[in-house]
Amino acid sequence: MPTFIPDSIFEAVHDGMQGVVDRGTGAGAKVKDIVICGKTGTVENYYKGVKQQNHSFFCGFAPRDNPKIAIMCVVENSGRFGGTYAAPIVGLMIEKYLKDSITDKARLARLEQLSNLNLMPPRIFSELRKQDSMRHSKDSAYLLAKGFIKFLRDTVGIDEDQLDKDELEKLKKEKPKDSKPQKDSIIKSSAFLNNDKKLNRRPDSLKKKKRN
Repeated sequence: MPTFIPDSIFEAVHDGMQGVVDRGTGAGAKVKDIVICGKTGTVENYYKGVKQQNHSFFCGFAPRDNPKIAIMCVVENSGRFGGTYAAPIVGLMIEKYLKDSITDKARLARLEQLSNLNLMPPRIFSELRKQDSMRHSKDSAYLLAKGFIKFLRDTVGIDEDQLDKDELEKLKKEKPKDSKPQKDSIIKSSAFLNNDKKLNRRPDSLKKKKRN
């Protein structure tokens, strides 16, 4: 049988969610002239039984009456509460969606600050570099020549001095091995490279130079 829930119950929930944004932990999601209802949260994070940095969470909808958008955000490994990063991100996205633009200088500065955050734990960053090395060792010279290292750096957000220059020079000079890599350790670059960076089944550039 269907469960009947009176409108008064929904109104009570809405009152509480609006209070979270107006005067509670979700104040970072506030947007001028828009009534937002939301809820912050903190998600415990464990890896192989070892406590990691918590994920932060915020969900919300706006405006309160006749909502046009409902959205949630999880900021992984933030180590903070939901109101620190997740709530402001949702607030900015709601503002952009409902107002079509963000013009306030303080809001734009906050947007820039959040856009430049890099909360990736060293463990995950190290694993990404390891997997990338395995996936592209077959044609490292091509990827270096086509700017894949720069593409990876810009995507992951690592600094120039975090790249091992000696290691890159070694990659440029080394020749691919004759043995074929294991299928499960190789992912085609076309799966995540831009169109102008895809291999398109071209022969290995190092092998081509060797034949010439």
